[in-house]
Formats: sequence, C-alpha cells, structure tokens
Amino acid sequence: MTEPRPVGPDSDDRHPPFPATPFSFTWWVVRRFVPGRAAALLVIIIVSTALQAVTPYVLGRFVDTLEAVSEGLADRDAVTDLFVQAAPNLFESIVLPFSRVAVTMVVAGVLLWTAQPSYAYAFAGFAAVFIVVSVVMARHVGAVIERLARARSMVSGRIADIIGGNALVRSFTGETFERRTLAPLVEEEYRRARHARFAFTAMRMGQLVLSVGFMSVLTWHALQAAMAGAMSAGTVAMILAVGLQLTMSITMLGDDILDAFEQVGNLQESLAALARPRDLVDAPDAVALPDGGGRVQFRDVTFRYGGRSGGTAVVKGITLAVEPGDRVGLVGYSGAGKSTLLKLLTRQYDVDQGAVTVGGRDVRSITQGSLRRCFAEVSQATDLFHRSIRDNIRYGRPDASDAEVEAAARAACCHEFIIARPGGYDAIVGERGVKLSGGERQRIAIARAILKDAPILLLDEATASLDSESEALIQQALEVLVRGRTVIAIAHRLSTIASMDRIIVLHHGRIVEQGSHAALLARNGRYADLWRRQHGSAPVHAACGPIA
Repeated sequence: MTEPRPVGPDSDDRHPPFPATPFSFTWWVVRRFVPGRAAALLVIIIVSTALQAVTPYVLGRFVDTLEAVSEGLADRDAVTDLFVQAAPNLFESIVLPFSRVAVTMVVAGVLLWTAQPSYAYAFAGFAAVFIVVSVVMARHVGAVIERLARARSMVSGRIADIIGGNALVRSFTGETFERRTLAPLVEEEYRRARHARFAFTAMRMGQLVLSVGFMSVLTWHALQAAMAGAMSAGTVAMILAVGLQLTMSITMLGDDILDAFEQVGNLQESLAALARPRDLVDAPDAVALPDGGGRVQFRDVTFRYGGRSGGTAVVKGITLAVEPGDRVGLVGYSGAGKSTLLKLLTRQYDVDQGAVTVGGRDVRSITQGSLRRCFAEVSQATDLFHRSIRDNIRYGRPDASDAEVEAAARAACCHEFIIARPGGYDAIVGERGVKLSGGERQRIAIARAILKDAPILLLDEATASLDSESEALIQQALEVLVRGRTVIAIAHRLSTIASMDRIIVLHHGRIVEQGSHAALLARNGRYADLWRRQHGSAPVHAACGPIA
C-alpha cells in the first residue's frame, strides 16, 4: 500500500501537497509555475486596485467628519461653511483623480525598483519634468480660458440686456443698432475661443511628445540591455509593460492638471466677485438688538457716496430723533437725501461723521441681522422673486400660515386681483414680477411688509405706482398698519404723508423745515411751495432748456 506523501516544510516541493488544503495547493502552484516578478506584479496590481477602490470611501468619511465637526461649532465663519459645502465636489473633481494616479505611480515605482532601480529613477525624473511642464502650460491655458470667460460674460450680459429691454428696442427701432454693437463682442468671443482651442491643442501635443519620446528612449535602452545580456527578456517585458502603464497614468495626471486650471479659469471672474471682502461687517463686539426696536436718532450725520473723498456730501449735519410710535414723513426734491437717510438707518452704508442709533445703540455696534429684523421696508423699486405670489408674500415671515398670508393680502388690498388670476396665490409672478402690473407688484410688497410685522416701518414711495382708487385703499390699510409702530415714509406725492405726525423737509442734504402738515402750510415756506406746485396753484419754473 502506498504511503501518503508528507506535507509540510520537509516535504518535496516538486510534488503537490495533495490532498492538503486548497489554499496550500494554490500557493504551491503559484510558487512552482509563476515567476517571482510576475507574482509580485499580480500582488501589486491587486493592492493598487484595492487602494483605488477604497480611496473614495476614505475621502467620503473625511468629508463627513468635517461636516460633523463644523456642525458642532457654534461660531462657524463663512470660509468654513464654504469649504465644507464645496469639499465633496473638490475631492471628486481634483483630489480623487490625483490620488488614484498617485497610487498607481507609487505601486509601479516600487515594482520597477525591485527590477531595475535605475529605471525607477528615470521614471521619477520623467514624472517631475512632465508635471512641471504641464503646470506651466496649464497656467497659460488657464489665463486664456479666463479671457474667454470674460468675453463670453460680455456677450451673455449684452444679450440679456437686449432681451430684458426688448420692448424698448422695438419702440425705438433699435434692432440694427443692437446688432451692430453686439457684433464686435461676438467676434471677440470667437477670437478668444480660437486661442483657447489652440492652447489646448498645443498643451496636449507637448504632453504627447514628452510621453512618446520618453517611452521610445526607454524601449531602446531596455532592448540594448537585453541584447547585451545585461537584462532578461522577462525583465524587459515587465519594464515596458509597467512603463507604459506608468506613462499613461502620468499623462492622465497632465489631463487632470489641465482640467483643474480650465475650471479655475472659467470661475476666475465669478470667484473674484464672490471672494471680494464685504464692505460692512459686524464689529467683533456687536450685540443683537432686542425685539421692539426703539428710538431712532440721527446725530450730526454727514455722508457722501465714495467715502470722505467721494465728493459733495449728500447728507450734511442732519440731527433728527424719531420716538417709538412716531409717524414721520420725509419730503423734498429728488437728490435731497431722503432715500440715503433710510440706507444709513438700515446700515447699507456707514456714516462719514456723526452716528445713527436705534434703541440708544449705534447701528455699527449692532449685528446687521438683528438690526434689519426690526424694519419692514416697501420701496419704490419693488423686488419680487420668480416664485408664486404666496411665496413672495410669505417671504416677510417664512413660518406664516396660508391664512396669515391671505390676511396680509386682504389688508394690502390685493386679495381680489390675486384670486382673479389663473392659479390664484400659486400663480408664478415671473422674473422680478414681470407678469404683474406696477400697482400689483407694489401691493404685494406692502402685503409682505404687513406680514413681517416689524416695529419700524420704512416706506419709500410705497404708493408711487398705484392709481387713485388703489392709493385710497392702501392709505386705509396703512392707517391700520402703522398704529403702535414707528413709521418713516418718503413721498413725492405730499397727499400721502399729510396725516403724518411730523413732516421733515430736506433740501440739498439738510433739514430746512419740520412740523405738521398744517403748521408747515401756515409757515408758507418750502413745504407750502411744494404743496401749491402739486395742486396747481403755483407756477412751475422749468430748469430744462428749449428743444433744439
């Protein structure tokens, strides 16, 4: 009877360890029939593939950790928020491709080192030269793409301007003029696009010449070594195979570098605008303004657009106090500084001299969010979103119910025209409310302010776009709305602010008169002159020259 063959370290390696475990039998086959370098190559390929498969998971976990840590911070800044939000796209578009190429290069480099260290050095040098050349060329391509992006922005901006003002173009038969002015912009965009295509082609041709040239030199050198007997045919085959894979990976890295610089070039103009420092920021020790607002005061306020060196001041030494519950109207000719005062109050600009206070605190020492929550504004330039009527009204208080939205619409006298439209409150108003008339847009803005229910109401020509009947209805609604609130209203139509507690008359940035409507008429000053001009009892002196 035949004895079973021994299995273990003392067994004969020429015979398979049958009937031992399948793993030991497989390992014997690999050691017996697969050359050492080929087995190493197989192991390295498996490890490389595994690393490339695991890399997205590791990076994803890293991003999740960043988000978790950031959410745990109570005082995140805008840069941290931006990084956390952009991190997934950043990893997917840049880090992930670079990491995969890097893993392949490291694995292939280790394999070449085990075979011929000199070839590993050669590949490292080639990779360094290739990357440096690619970065230099990609920076040039990025600059070309940035110029192309600016040219495209000019064309798209011009086209948007023409489409937005198409009624004006038709009215003045300006089609030929617009076509003539658009043509050079389109030609410039075409020229920039042609330069970009040439730069792309030149860079890829340069990368191709480097890659093919290096592989040609490598192949010639390896074959010379094999013919001289210094290298086996198997080693030559392995070096050429690994070298080809490594060259392809490096070429892919060059493509990734080009793509990265191309994206940066496309976004450069937008990034320059988005990354611009904010002109007005909260002070480090800024505090939140308590609900309820308080006394509004301008103390010797002087302001000029463009800063202290910006030219003539539009507000000059104004001192004014508005007590809680006061209703104050601001009147005067265009350019007198009325709207500027409201912008200083809401801190859209900082004063050059003096101070603006709310509730006894300088607005520069109050957080901007809490400051603006105290105001409900209705301006002459009504802003609406390309959303439903309901969403535009609810923007005043996002947590308001449908019933509260409808109540605000009724108070602003716009419920009837809303329900008469197809879709009612769910009707889309179009971009900037283009599907509504001027009066309808104004009433929706008033409904939004009513819903916000802020303690201080700012009205800048709030009834300017309304007809006489709608104005009367709005005046009734405002009479109810302003009870118990501080109101500062700007009006050119003096009849809309005649019932205010106090009227401030501005002229060339200064307060020239103030008092009630009756008191100012009795004074027979500038306000009385404005009143008579609007009611046809005083001549209007034209400042315009005759038509030539």
